[in-house]
Amino acid sequence: MFSGFRLQVNGLRVLAEIPGLLDYIPRYHLDEFHFYSVIPEDKTDIAILHHPKQMREARSDGLGTFGIRRSTLQKKTVEFAEKLGVEVKWDHQLESLEQHDDSVTVTFANGVKDKFSFVIG
Repeated sequence: MFSGFRLQVNGLRVLAEIPGLLDYIPRYHLDEFHFYSVIPEDKTDIAILHHPKQMREARSDGLGTFGIRRSTLQKKTVEFAEKLGVEVKWDHQLESLEQHDDSVTVTFANGVKDKFSFVIG
């Protein structure tokens, strides 16, 4: 059994916009979704869906549904960003974002205001 969360096509397409990031992040193909009863004495599957594998095989880019541990995604994303020289802001609570054509203005709860080309949160 995999313990983590799913990255689906829309999220993967966003991550793929950063060249090399998807290759840097270890992830696991999820080929099936299993739905099961939460009643302790009922150990049977309610349903098994095979569409994650079918969707991945049907796409020319190979993107489908992947599983990854949240801590691994966070660690690898930060490592990758720092290797590229991207500044990572720690201990800043986001208050607001203002999207512009070529940048994002960010205001933090501590009063700091900054402009970035993109924001990941």
